[in-house]
Amino acid sequence: SGSENFFVSNTDLICYGKSNDNGKFILIFPATIDNHRISISINDKINKVNALQSKTFLVRKNNFENYKLDLEIITLYKNESITTLKLILNGTSPSKQIKDIKIEGKQPKNEIDLNPLPNDSQFVNTNFTIIKNQTIVLKYTIIDYSNNGATTVQSISIPIANDALTYTITY
Repeated sequence: SGSENFFVSNTDLICYGKSNDNGKFILIFPATIDNHRISISINDKINKVNALQSKTFLVRKNNFENYKLDLEIITLYKNESITTLKLILNGTSPSKQIKDIKIEGKQPKNEIDLNPLPNDSQFVNTNFTIIKNQTIVLKYTIIDYSNNGATTVQSISIPIANDALTYTITY
């Protein structure tokens, strides 16, 4: 049927490998000349028949110590065990703002940036991928500008079953 692009434009495949029966692997590739970001993909799209998720690490030269990068333990979840949580933000007052939405619980995290930029933006993430059949803790902060910018941290336990879930936060 047609050809597929596996790689983002302006990239080069410089190394690939397989893990042993215990899941351990070693990749050898050249370091960047400067501190450009490198993408290391585990279980990438080339391996289409695999039932496990893919995971990408975004790293820079400064993440390497003595020319080695230890990603420690990498957990790949079965695609069938992953679902989504979508939050609907229902603001009841223009003087209130929601920020710092975080999920505590098992999350597959398809992309991990080892050098994230400080989060100064007003963007609030409302879409999360999570593992099915668990109870997560949703945490967020409400700022009330009508009350001298008073902040309130909220924490809610949410049971996650098999299906994708939409949850409304009214603030």
